[in-house]
Amino acid sequence: MKNKGILPNCVTYNSVIQGTCNLMQWKEATRLCNEMVAMNTLPDIVSFNILVDALCKEGLVSDAEVVVDMMIQRGEQLDMITYNSLMDGYCLRSQMDEANKVFDLMISKGISPNVRSYNILINGYCKLCIGGQLLQAVRFSDQMVERGCKPDAFTSNTIVTGLCKMGNTNLAVKLLKKMEQRGVKPGLFTYNPITDSLGKDKLITDAFNLLS
Repeated sequence: MKNKGILPNCVTYNSVIQGTCNLMQWKEATRLCNEMVAMNTLPDIVSFNILVDALCKEGLVSDAEVVVDMMIQRGEQLDMITYNSLMDGYCLRSQMDEANKVFDLMISKGISPNVRSYNILINGYCKLCIGGQLLQAVRFSDQMVERGCKPDAFTSNTIVTGLCKMGNTNLAVKLLKKMEQRGVKPGLFTYNPITDSLGKDKLITDAFNLLS
């Protein structure tokens, strides 16, 4: 392309950066960002977010933070995608305190969390499978509603599964009913862990009542 005198633009670079990230070639992706600058093709928010998200998904949060610092130095405003990616990265490493700091920072910057923001934190707490952390996940689901963000099937599936793994089937059933009242239609993956737990506890009648 360059050999033919056609200079790549930001969209072209973003596509290639996405491809290198898909192949987990982080150094090459970073090199491409630097090349963009050298070619006077300034990276945009999409360029940075592609790299931040990919690094966080691989648990390379420290590297993602370097990219975020670069964004800030260049005067780029972090958006919801940036914050969600960072939270996801911290949750994958079970660093819930850091994930919460990012969540609070996002709100302080005037960005309202979306359902994905909440689901990232809820999933992070539930994966720890610790009683207190699961209750924090339940509190976040309540906070969603208070802030006008409707939970979805993933929200209920995640918390219900976590509660059932901890043997707290009663709270899981209560949460299921609460979600239904909020207009969240439960799916098969929501019912399965509850019926499984009820079956293990030999509460077959309760399991049948849930299915009816």
